[in-house]
Amino acid sequence: MTSDATAIDPALIAEVESFQHRLLIRAGFDPETFAQRSDADEVTLPIRIASRGLRLIFRITGHRDRAEEIGSFIEYARERSREAPLLRKLTAERTARDPAPVSRYQRRDDHSFLLEIRSLIRAALDKLPAGDPLRDMIQTIDRTLLATAPLGRCDAWIRASADRRSFAITIDDEIVRLASQMGFLFAEIIGEHRNTMILDSHRAEELLTKADGPITQFGKIVRGFIIDGSSLMAIPPARPSRFSRDVMATFVQLAAIFILAHEYSHAHLGHFDDHGQFLRMMEECEDDDEEAARYQKARTDSIEAEADANARAVVLCVCRFWNYDPSLMGPAAVSILSVYDAVYRSIAASAGFDESRADAIVSRLFDHPSPSERLRRLINPSAPSDVWAHYVAKGLAQHRFEVRPDRIHRRWSGLLTALSRVATS
Repeated sequence: MTSDATAIDPALIAEVESFQHRLLIRAGFDPETFAQRSDADEVTLPIRIASRGLRLIFRITGHRDRAEEIGSFIEYARERSREAPLLRKLTAERTARDPAPVSRYQRRDDHSFLLEIRSLIRAALDKLPAGDPLRDMIQTIDRTLLATAPLGRCDAWIRASADRRSFAITIDDEIVRLASQMGFLFAEIIGEHRNTMILDSHRAEELLTKADGPITQFGKIVRGFIIDGSSLMAIPPARPSRFSRDVMATFVQLAAIFILAHEYSHAHLGHFDDHGQFLRMMEECEDDDEEAARYQKARTDSIEAEADANARAVVLCVCRFWNYDPSLMGPAAVSILSVYDAVYRSIAASAGFDESRADAIVSRLFDHPSPSERLRRLINPSAPSDVWAHYVAKGLAQHRFEVRPDRIHRRWSGLLTALSRVATS
């Protein structure tokens, strides 16, 4: 969040808090205690004891696959619990150094991470020459509040104050964990030479076709997100190599930069009217008004394409600032959008919708291009810098992970409700 809370319209802060409160209740959290949670709390002794009880129940009831998953989690939690005191100490030091969150429902560890990502973007843009349109985004960044919440949908939402002088971005609170998990997965399909990443598209394509290869971990990430509301149960490597940790850290940062840059771009490019309303929401159309609906979708797609193109430029700017290969921009987008694409399609398929309609359904539900539409627009398979990302996105998109509807987590209740409306319309 901005370091100067007075720069944010109080009405906008109240709107964000109300939004967070509503989403936390829907996802099954206690809003009054949520802000005190941290990643260290997810490996505490009570959780490990409860996990053992669940494992026993699953064994007794014949759900051996779930029992094995929880057994793996217990081992992972035992390892992490040894790190928990240090993690709490580092989190406390970091959050003490940062300004306090503006929202009372904001987790401090997520808040610190968002501040770090904001600083990385700002530092890269600040190196651009005066007069560069991209550099002007710094003014938008300094007037934007950042928050997290269990959105149950792809990436983030942005709001503007009525006078358009300040903005608020709410990012899905699972995105950082997803980016971490996908970073470790990418480490399995990225080649290494003298601790340098080698983006070999043929190697990636081959590995992603193997049933017992990295796609197994991708399935755990997607199923965990659908069933548990979190990818926590998709256990990352117990003792990852230094190279794997470096790959993970790189893609966590770049994925978060891409997502925030997309939302910053909506404000920077003027995608709000004079009253702070998002332009794509201005046109009201009846459900049976197909011409108006087509116009609305075209307008929305145009706005989202502009924001994605600007976000791509920001990520490339950061890559140049860090002296990174620009080919990393594509994987940064793939790492998050591919997960949500698989989640949306898997939930839609589990609810009985035809696979070929998945893109149209998601676009209609969220008045927003689907993740696969955005990937097709962002990644040019003919461009040498995008070839690796193209093959990875294509390989991941071949797989669906259906689950029984009664096992879908409450996080996705809004999506399921919307699907039901589509089914009866």
